[in-house]
Amino acid sequence: MELREFIATVRGFAALGHPERILHFAWYIHTYQEKDRFDQTAIRACYKDLRMDEPNLSEQFKRLIEKRPKVLLQDARGCYLEHTKHEAFNKKYGQHETTIALSKLLKELPGKISDQAEKLFLSEAITCYHSRAFRAAIVMAWNLAYDHLLHWVLKDACRQTRGIPSTHCRQGGDKKSSPNHYRQA
Repeated sequence: MELREFIATVRGFAALGHPERILHFAWYIHTYQEKDRFDQTAIRACYKDLRMDEPNLSEQFKRLIEKRPKVLLQDARGCYLEHTKHEAFNKKYGQHETTIALSKLLKELPGKISDQAEKLFLSEAITCYHSRAFRAAIVMAWNLAYDHLLHWVLKDACRQTRGIPSTHCRQGGDKKSSPNHYRQA
């Protein structure tokens, strides 16, 4: 999941104070960038990616590290969320393992589609899914399916004129699979 997509799922993110924003960025880095440690540079990159004015990160990190109960821990490799805080974020924004696997699968899917219109429908469906607009994702997925089916039908003249599978036209067909056979039965 991209940072912008994650932030779109956080209600009222723009109204959060810098300490809470930093904690959200930290959880994102742990979860979606799969890094067990982060530093001020990584948080600064999040602010820049979102085109947000960044605070004095040295001061903010110092406050978060000194805060009681602990929310941010630090060692020689960098900073990381304290377990309880990390679990709270997991509960609020986390995903089940199957959802994470599905997200990875969806991320790879656009590369397998050659038609530009279908890619657009798919990217919209994925964006809706990640934004938790599930009904919109379903609608976009059906738009993709309809567009694909329409192009499949229009691609073969036999499918257009007879409304029967193209294998019937290529193989000559038989009486049982002809359209008139079904009408008489």
